[in-house]
Amino acid sequence: MKFTGIIALAKNRVIGVDNKLPWHYKEDLRFFKEKTLNGHVIMGRKTWEGMGVPHLRNRTLWVLTKENTYGWIQLFDDRRGASTNLVTRLEDLPDLEYWVAGGLAVYQSLMPRIDEFFVTYLNQEYEGDTVMPSFEEKFANTESVLVTPNFEIKRLFGRKP
Repeated sequence: MKFTGIIALAKNRVIGVDNKLPWHYKEDLRFFKEKTLNGHVIMGRKTWEGMGVPHLRNRTLWVLTKENTYGWIQLFDDRRGASTNLVTRLEDLPDLEYWVAGGLAVYQSLMPRIDEFFVTYLNQEYEGDTVMPSFEEKFANTESVLVTPNFEIKRLFGRKP
């Protein structure tokens, strides 16, 4: 399995409020869409529920949940061209390439397996209830991918042992 992280961080490292993003930048959402389109995206149940519309068009979602109330089901919504799989254990994921898209518990549990990260660094602080601890020191290399007036996206790679 290959895991690539993708995250947006406010200047104060906030990543969310009430399981949602506290900002809306079209260019950053477009970047997320371009990277993850036709791919496999892992997220936690709270992040999935916080999206409101729980499907991302033309992607397969793998929602990690501790809640047994969901059971082992697979949802499909052909209007959106996405399928959503609910799993309770990482061991139940098929051997594929995944985009890790949050929330905090998912980032933290998969951090040892993430070999590359795309990080949107916002130029502004936001209030929120979820803050991402520092992880950048786990990567040897950084390159700038996109610079806008509101944020910069960097690729972190070369996982340190």
